[in-house]
This record gives sequence, C-alpha cells and structure tokens, in this order.
Amino acid sequence: MPSVIRRLVGTGGPRTSGSSPTMKTSGLESPRGVPTRSSRRPGGALDAMVNVAGVLRVESVGELKPESVSLQLDVNTKGVILGTQFAAAVMKPLGRGRIVNIASLAALAPIPGIAVYSASKFAVEGLVRSLRYEVEPYGIQVALIQPAQVSTRFAAK
Repeated sequence: MPSVIRRLVGTGGPRTSGSSPTMKTSGLESPRGVPTRSSRRPGGALDAMVNVAGVLRVESVGELKPESVSLQLDVNTKGVILGTQFAAAVMKPLGRGRIVNIASLAALAPIPGIAVYSASKFAVEGLVRSLRYEVEPYGIQVALIQPAQVSTRFAAK
C-alpha cells in the first residue's frame, strides 16, 4: 500500500483477508468479502474504504460509443458512489471511519480523446467535496487523491 494511502487510512482495526471485494451496482449491498460486523470488536468491521476504480476508453466526443460511455460512467463514477454509500452506511453508526476516493489529475487537466474519463473522475471530486459536509458530523474523514499517469498495466493500454 503506498505510504500516502497508509497515512490516510491508518493502521487500526480488524481487516478482512482474501480477494478484493466487488461492488454490485444494483444498489446498496455488502460487497463480497467485507463483513458488516466483526467478531473482535462489535461493529468494527470497516474502518477505512479506498475506492480505486478506473476504466478508460480513448475516443473523441464525435466518435463515442454508447457502451463506452456507460462503461466508464458505471465503473469510474457509479462504482465509487455506491462503494462510498456502502462504507458511509457502515461507518455512520460507529461514529468513525475514513473514505479515500482515487480520481485522476485528468479531471482537472483536459486531454484530448478522454473527455468521458475526465468527466467521470471530475464527478468523483464533486462527490468528495459534498460528502465531507455530510459525513464529518459522524466522525468520518474523506480524502481525494488525484494522481497523474501512473506506470501500470492500465496506463500501458
């Protein structure tokens, strides 16, 4: 885990192990692998949530395919919103938690051919700005990370 995320998320509390959880986009459902209760500490199952979702299709606005638009918005925006919704619902009764949403510098620095990707990541920034006001009274901290291009298999495609 990169040190910046480690500092934002912290190190306390029980963790789940195994494969990464997946979020169904049909509504507020518990992602597989993320318990809503902990056997070690009542209600302590989810101390932090890091939303890292990203699909990018390079297409100019004039060449956009509806499937490409839906895919990018569903994963990059809707997935983050629903993941955040789940985390906040679990954290609110506990009176604590940290939610870290990963967006992209592409939300602020336009690049030709990735307008939908940029828009989807800009929506994540708007979500975080509003969410802070909604969840801070419940002891939940929210952070936004907007990295530039990172050397990954994702960036290579």
